[in-house]
Amino acid sequence: MLEKCDGTPANASGEQDGTFAIVANARNKAVATNPGQFYYNLLWRNDTGSDQTVKVNMALTGLVPQGAQAVHWLTFPTNGGSTPGFNQVIDGNPAGATGSFKNVLVPSGYTLYVTYHLEWKGLGASTPATSSCGDATNVKVKIVGTVSFGTSYDYCTARALGYLKQ
Repeated sequence: MLEKCDGTPANASGEQDGTFAIVANARNKAVATNPGQFYYNLLWRNDTGSDQTVKVNMALTGLVPQGAQAVHWLTFPTNGGSTPGFNQVIDGNPAGATGSFKNVLVPSGYTLYVTYHLEWKGLGASTPATSSCGDATNVKVKIVGTVSFGTSYDYCTARALGYLKQ
């Protein structure tokens, strides 16, 4: 889970203060991050009053998919049931790695749960010049998830900042 510089969780919808550490080797190359991987979870509730066939698009900045089936999705009843766990979504419907898929039927009163498995794009490159959590301003990662249905859409943005771990 991403944390803010003060150590509190950065897990609210639209959170912009999450940070991650970048680990370098002796040759100043980025070899890992902490956390080592990221999961973007998107929940969209169909409260439109009718079934919706949706398209999902997730645009990445500073991130790349982790694996050939980095995206998974599942629908579940919004009321009267429990929210599925992460493993249930992973065991649900694979949707490749592009972050874009369409023609998903979300019945009225159901919620679409999408998860995207990601890693930082800068692995293997020279490390950034940031050296503390408070300086984490020039290594930005961002994901914007959009659910389109008919002529309408909803979206959610998540951001985090990286810094060189000393």
